[in-house]
Amino acid sequence: MLIKWIVCDVPEEKREAFSREQQRWSALRDVQGFVAQFGGWNAADHTEACIVGLWKDRESYTAFMDQIHDEIYVSGGQQETFDRIAVTVMEMMLPVGHLERLQSGGWMEAELIRVADCRVLPGREDHFLQMQQEVWNPAMEQTDGMLGGVFAGNVSARRFLTITWWKSAMLHRTYVKNHVANLREQAQLDLDIEQLVGYEVWCEPSWRVTATVQSAKGR
Repeated sequence: MLIKWIVCDVPEEKREAFSREQQRWSALRDVQGFVAQFGGWNAADHTEACIVGLWKDRESYTAFMDQIHDEIYVSGGQQETFDRIAVTVMEMMLPVGHLERLQSGGWMEAELIRVADCRVLPGREDHFLQMQQEVWNPAMEQTDGMLGGVFAGNVSARRFLTITWWKSAMLHRTYVKNHVANLREQAQLDLDIEQLVGYEVWCEPSWRVTATVQSAKGR
């Protein structure tokens, strides 16, 4: 699976226009290879729009970018509604929790998306991945309210994304308060990380797009 992570700086006076244009991406639902797209506003900065897209494979995504993307993006004028955009595309390396349950409708329940954007120190990539498998994933899988997620990475760039869907912001806060400090210590995170940027994204239901059954099966 291919993961697309987008962050846009949206001036306060253009938030409504950006949100309206974002709803035009409902056209993705019938694109071959498309899985789902979600987004909302960064809880720490309400002028920062964050969007997560999931695609079946790189071939499907490349075909979309070559043939369809500009028709949706340019025709609606969304490029006029933000000051800056940063786009990251990565391959999924691991599921977090029960991805199948998430895909079958669990993410419709999500109030919050948590994204950890990590750049890892040289030589620490294997340890970081091992800790994701052995420490972080098992802990999150057992946490009330964590609906599932993905761990994606670009090893050559030493950059990794952990994206998880949460039933509520309150349940995520409880997890952070009760478990994260101990998990960081277990995972020796401070020995691995060069930079970590965290996002808590309040889901905008009107931005949510999920594939039709035909598209999801790769007709």
